Amino acid sequence: PATSVGTIGIQLLNASARIEKNKISTGSDNILLLCGRDDTNRIFAGGDYNDFGTGNGINLVMYDGIMGNITFYSSTFRGTRYGLRVYGAVDGTGSIINVGIGSSIMEDVGTPFVVDNTICPEGRRDCTGKSQGVRIDYVNAYDVTAFQTSGVAGSFRCRKDQMCSASLDDVTIKSADSSASNNFICQNMKGYADNVTPKACFLPQ
Repeated sequence: PATSVGTIGIQLLNASARIEKNKISTGSDNILLLCGRDDTNRIFAGGDYNDFGTGNGINLVMYDGIMGNITFYSSTFRGTRYGLRVYGAVDGTGSIINVGIGSSIMEDVGTPFVVDNTICPEGRRDCTGKSQGVRIDYVNAYDVTAFQTSGVAGSFRCRKDQMCSASLDDVTIKSADSSASNNFICQNMKGYADNVTPKACFLPQ
């Protein structure tokens, strides 16, 4: 159900999969991708994939290992907390490489894009001074139209000693409330942007 806080729609751990022609509506992660060992995922989700509910939309979570070659295409998001969220633990190792989303629509989504490798995982007492962290590279969005409800078009927060990279191409994000703010937030984020609204804040690659 759309408001079931503890319900996950599809959860994949160290797996390759193809997800098509689905409608998922939960109060937690509609699709949750996890990686905990040295493996490379090959995930394709598209072809009229629909993501509804009050949960996190698509959530990629990395602690240790390798996650990569993940594509979301022709997807619709409505009412979710995030659209695409890529999360790497600040005290983890490994990498998330080559994640793409294209030809998709996000309606009344809290924050359409989130990339973050600065978060101390829940339950850890102290992550201060950790010297590694998960590497996040080549997160790509193209031909995406979104309406956000948080005032934030996208949040990209990465470690200074483990910078992330992304590209945005033909991406238009507007506020669902025309009077609200609509900006990207960037911290130690390299990238490329072309035909993007609002203006992206990436550092040059």
